Amino acid sequence: MKKLKGVSPLVATIVLIALVLVIGGLVATFVQTTTTRQFQTISECTQAKGFIERASYNDAGDDLTIFINNNGKINLTFTSTVSFLNGSVQSGGSVQAPAGQITPHVINDITPDIQDVAVQSTTCVVVDVLNGSLIAGI
Repeated sequence: MKKLKGVSPLVATIVLIALVLVIGGLVATFVQTTTTRQFQTISECTQAKGFIERASYNDAGDDLTIFINNNGKINLTFTSTVSFLNGSVQSGGSVQAPAGQITPHVINDITPDIQDVAVQSTTCVVVDVLNGSLIAGI
């Protein structure tokens, strides 16, 4: 019967070190890519600004028009939410707001018992709330 020989300790050590270096390189690449992406997002978001310029309610069409002023330097996407006096909440959808422009956003099928209207950017942390008593036409 022949005696089986295993891998020499030197070869096993070299293979183990090579494996650790490959895994370490993959982890370092992942961390660097993620950190760079996060830094770019944070850098862009420091230039993001926006607020509700004004809003008006139209009795005839039961719609609410919000004018969102994106006075920042990057394009933003805003979602809107309408809160009513009875406690219910309705999503108003979303709108693209180009940098440096005032963008109208129409929300249909709205009753006039509005408590407040909120807009929030899906890109960066930009939030504004307008009290219902400040909406023209109510």
